[in-house]
Amino acid sequence: MRPPIPVVPSVLCLASLLGACDGDPPLDVPVELPIDRPDRAPEPYPISASIDPGPTSTGLYETVTPFEHADVERTHVYRADFGGSLFAPERNTIALRAFDGVHETPYNVVTRDRNELFLSGGTQGDIDAAEGPYVTKFDVERGAVLWRTDLRETKALGEFLWPGLVTAHGNGGIYAIYGVRIARLDPEDGRVLAELELPTPEGFEPEDITYNGFTVLRSGVIVTKSYGRPAGCEEQGIEALLCATPENPIPPSIVVAVDPNTLQVLSTYQLSEGSGGRITSGRFGEREYIYVPGVENIVRFELTGEGLELDPDWRVEDYLVEGQTPASAPVLMGPWVVFQTNYSISTSPLSVYAVSQADASVRLRTEPFSDLRAGISAIPSALTADPDNLRIYAMDAGRGQIGCLELVDGERLEVQWVVDQTTMNHTSLVGPPEARVFVSTDAPDLLPALAGRVPEFTEQVVWRSAETGEELARTEPLAPMLPGDPLAPGFDGVWYYPGLSGELLEVKVEVSTP
Repeated sequence: MRPPIPVVPSVLCLASLLGACDGDPPLDVPVELPIDRPDRAPEPYPISASIDPGPTSTGLYETVTPFEHADVERTHVYRADFGGSLFAPERNTIALRAFDGVHETPYNVVTRDRNELFLSGGTQGDIDAAEGPYVTKFDVERGAVLWRTDLRETKALGEFLWPGLVTAHGNGGIYAIYGVRIARLDPEDGRVLAELELPTPEGFEPEDITYNGFTVLRSGVIVTKSYGRPAGCEEQGIEALLCATPENPIPPSIVVAVDPNTLQVLSTYQLSEGSGGRITSGRFGEREYIYVPGVENIVRFELTGEGLELDPDWRVEDYLVEGQTPASAPVLMGPWVVFQTNYSISTSPLSVYAVSQADASVRLRTEPFSDLRAGISAIPSALTADPDNLRIYAMDAGRGQIGCLELVDGERLEVQWVVDQTTMNHTSLVGPPEARVFVSTDAPDLLPALAGRVPEFTEQVVWRSAETGEELARTEPLAPMLPGDPLAPGFDGVWYYPGLSGELLEVKVEVSTP
């Protein structure tokens, strides 16, 4: 068993706000044998085996995890497999393997070719170990570091240090965004092939601004958005946001479109408000939209020949109930935009929304976790959505629960199941539509640790039936992840767990022999 680790500054900064906290079939999804090879055993990982990794004309590399949240719609539905049993969970076992090295404050990982894994990290500014962004490449088979590229000594320069991301672009390149810069790296040796300094909001200094992620259009164009700390604030990470006051708010955000091949700015648009959640894009009808979550409104843009154009007829406003805090990243689920509120600490239960992409006045809303057990509600991560089954998976770390909702007849959101499980991290779905598996983490002692009642906490990875919520497998207690980190799959049924202690673990569910 891996030892627990103490509560770290990134979550301790919330503690003052939490003071009020008192004989089975051989395969679960049958795979038919090929007619020309009736003697061949079924492929144990058919979904990832069907992927032919390589460049595409759709914006993202053809691979299991090219992007922070599976796809640019941010569904968290990965083309990956569950290696365990859906019928006999008692036979499921867990295999763990640690990759080489210590990787300070790891954030997201992406796959590319079958033996390639890329990690971005070093950007959790309120943790001492984080000094600045880096990208590391691993040989998956050996778990060995092939190269590491340190991109900037952000903290030493006094600049705002906040997580960006790394992405495997459809043109074959590896792109990282950090601070006010975006870079293209050579996937073979990590060389920075090109770098662009992005614009900052009028009246604000570059050292107070960061770009927190991006999306990729089908054309390959990268669209990103700035975020920032209040003017004069020298704090780092989430602690910098505590500097914000009505008189000195976070800076307004700029939306920027970038040519991925030349790294030139194609268009910019400055919002009237700041935007903390990450941006999302996807096609609706014949158009491709970019959705931006502001602190008061959710708006959308279209990139045309004239540049970034705000859609004047689509806006989600007045969606916060008294006491709630803004939404995190919106997620596209077919013709719907879905999201949950309470990105930061709230005293009101969170709401889950489904808003029509055709008409923003068509909204469905529910509060699946209405009983505020701990007196607060908070979830920095975005929800997960399954467009094939019209199911939404929401979570609330303050409530200590996760749950599944279904969008029924386009008229209402119905809660299908709710279980006690505490996570601050992004969740995921794998498997075919008829047999989805929901993957998340569980940190039972998170809230007591934040409230100072226990000195430390651990975290476990949990696999559940997405349809029923039944638990299928669970790891031993591990050193926790950073709040808001994504848990991502790879080829052949594996998962990558970036631990706060700097460990990168490969986790896999397997079926034991009867």
